[in-house]
Amino acid sequence: MSFVPRYAQIRNLLNEDAVFSVPRYQRKYVWSNLEWKNLLEDVIIVVNKNNSVSDEKVTHFIGSFIFEKNGTTWEIVDGQQRLSTISILLASISKKIRLLGDIASSDGVTKYLFHTDSHSEKKPRIINGSDLYSLFIAKYFNSDNSISSLSDLIRVENITIKKADINFQNSINYYDNYLQTLLDAKIDILEKKKFLEDLKTVILDLDVIEITASDKNSGYIIFQVLNSRGKPLETFELLKNYIFTYQKIVNGSDSANIIWEEILSNTELENVSNSSIDRFLTNYIVHKYGKVSKRAEFDTIIENTPKTKVKELLDDLKEKSKMYKRICTGQGFSNANINYVLNFLNKFKNTQFRPVLLSLFEKLGGNSDGIVKLEKILISIKNFISIYVVIMKEKTNKLEKIIYRYAKELHDNYTDVLCKSFLEELYNQLPSKDIFSAKFKQLAYSKDKSWYPDINVNYKKEINHVLTELEIYDTSSDDRIPSKFTLEHVKDDSLKGSACYIGNIIPLSSRDNKATNGKDYSQKIKIYERSSYITPRNIKTKLEANFQSKADYWNDHYIDGNTTRLANHFYDSIWVNKF
Repeated sequence: MSFVPRYAQIRNLLNEDAVFSVPRYQRKYVWSNLEWKNLLEDVIIVVNKNNSVSDEKVTHFIGSFIFEKNGTTWEIVDGQQRLSTISILLASISKKIRLLGDIASSDGVTKYLFHTDSHSEKKPRIINGSDLYSLFIAKYFNSDNSISSLSDLIRVENITIKKADINFQNSINYYDNYLQTLLDAKIDILEKKKFLEDLKTVILDLDVIEITASDKNSGYIIFQVLNSRGKPLETFELLKNYIFTYQKIVNGSDSANIIWEEILSNTELENVSNSSIDRFLTNYIVHKYGKVSKRAEFDTIIENTPKTKVKELLDDLKEKSKMYKRICTGQGFSNANINYVLNFLNKFKNTQFRPVLLSLFEKLGGNSDGIVKLEKILISIKNFISIYVVIMKEKTNKLEKIIYRYAKELHDNYTDVLCKSFLEELYNQLPSKDIFSAKFKQLAYSKDKSWYPDINVNYKKEINHVLTELEIYDTSSDDRIPSKFTLEHVKDDSLKGSACYIGNIIPLSSRDNKATNGKDYSQKIKIYERSSYITPRNIKTKLEANFQSKADYWNDHYIDGNTTRLANHFYDSIWVNKF
């Protein structure tokens, strides 16, 4: 392997008859504020020096760029972050020049940002996989004054920003805002134009070393060596590099890239706690190979994956990413209880269990008998977390050693006995009934915190979960998950005392809850009776059979006793190991 270097400037590099393409194995665009700021400030320093009294003109060296050339297509082995950012900055400057009325000067950057394809069409010179970047280069800097910002362009083109485009979007907005701030400090329009022209000149005059790799297959090796400096590569970037190097394009079909995009789609999930390709791989590694340090993750995978087995690894990652998506979203199972438990785990941000869930889904998710077992196991995990996290407020990171050990063991050799041991080891971490009951009795909620200055009445989410669980337990059908409800205080919340505690709170539909406002117990009975929820109907029966007046039956003493009875019922009967 050898390199052919030559000195050049950005204006020479971007004026080649070439298309610069980011290879399949490369990392995504990861530059952020610090790098954007440093680049522009370096350019401004050179501008200021060149505008000083000295006649000596200076330039700035921005580093080396390494390419693998294939005709007019140059794959960027090293330098894609800088090259993409420089083109964004150039386009942003040119747009500002255009907005000041100098169309000719703005058009002067066209040859650096575009190439002409075989159909005589102008296309962005840099291909980095971002649709937003391509749209920005193609339609922003040379647009008319009706589009003066990226948001204008996004609105006019009616595009949706993908997760992979966010850093590009932030970069464009950063330079647009930064440049505008600098321009606003200058009053004279000629001064503004000169400043922008000086910036453009310095950027085009940036010194570089252009290096061509003579060995067409050396990109992977160069990439790893060069990226050992600067921002460390994430596990998924190294893994993508490894897979794409040994899983070649066959008959024009890039199956590895198609599968990798599917894996990204399954793991880069919006509005899902701690869901990303990097976290997925950490969970994948734990469940398959055991827990290792973050720095050792990639080495662990390749140690267990010979180059001849890359296809098998990629296929396994695809299947596990599908499982991961189901786990993270709580969707995709016909079994309502499984979906309910997964949604519960995500609602309370219990992501530590994902490695063991991958193993369980792998071993039990493929047939009806396995699904029955999986349902019971997940319910047992849900019951454990209901006590350990929801009520006791313990952190599940204390359980990581147990989870990580059993995740691999269940992957290697699942048995019912092993699964039972895992659940029993979890349940051994639970507190005594007395400690649990004391915590349970603190569950309180009020719509007006000022009524209870000495009580934490912010347990709405916890109380919702408890009442949901009570409804499920009291329902004869195993798969009936109650619909969304509101919280009704049997004793009016404004009467204070023990009215804020869970022993006084029941589920009601929003309509029925509104109907109870200002009603006494005799009137509430009729509303509770018509409820679709079991708990209000049970309360109706007790009220109807026992109350004589507002104060005689459903008082603070009864509410406190009802809270204790609920605590015992959950600890002894509802939240127990079902497997």
